[in-house]
Amino acid sequence: MKVVDLFCGCGGFSLGFDHAGFKIIYALDNWKTACESYQVNFPSVEVVCEDALNLSPDDIPDADIIDVVFPAVLATEWKGSAGPRQMARLSWAFGRKSLIPEAKLVQTFPLDYYLAGTLKEQYEQIGNAVPPLMAYKFAQAIKLREEGKIKTLHSHF
Repeated sequence: MKVVDLFCGCGGFSLGFDHAGFKIIYALDNWKTACESYQVNFPSVEVVCEDALNLSPDDIPDADIIDVVFPAVLATEWKGSAGPRQMARLSWAFGRKSLIPEAKLVQTFPLDYYLAGTLKEQYEQIGNAVPPLMAYKFAQAIKLREEGKIKTLHSHF
C-alpha cells in the first residue's frame, strides 16, 4: 500500500510503516532540518519542505494511506518545545542528560538513523517524532484489517 506522510518530521511514522512493508511515496514538513534528516533516511521518497497551507490537494499524490500526525508544536507554546520537554523527562530517567544514541533507542529509532542539525535540533527531532515501533504496530494492524484477519483496528490494540 502507498503512504503519504504529512508533517513527517524526521520520519518516525514512515520508518515504522516502511518496516511493515508499506511504500512511502511522499512526505511533507516545513522544518528544513527535519526534511534534511528525512531525505537522507528515505532517499527514494519525494520530500516537500514547505508549509502545508501553501499546497493544494492536487499537489499531494494519491495514496492508500495519508498520515496526518499533527506536529507537536501546535499543542505547545513555542516551536520545538515538545522535543526538549520529552528529552528533559528522559534525562530525569537516566539521572543525567541523555545522549542522542540513547534518545534514539528510547524512541525506537535505529542507532544509525541520520539526524541533521545542531544537537538541540537533533533532540527536538527525536522528542517530537512518532516512535517507529508504535507506527510499525499500527501498520501491522492495518494490514491485518485489510486481510480480513481482524474486524476493527480497536480489537487489535
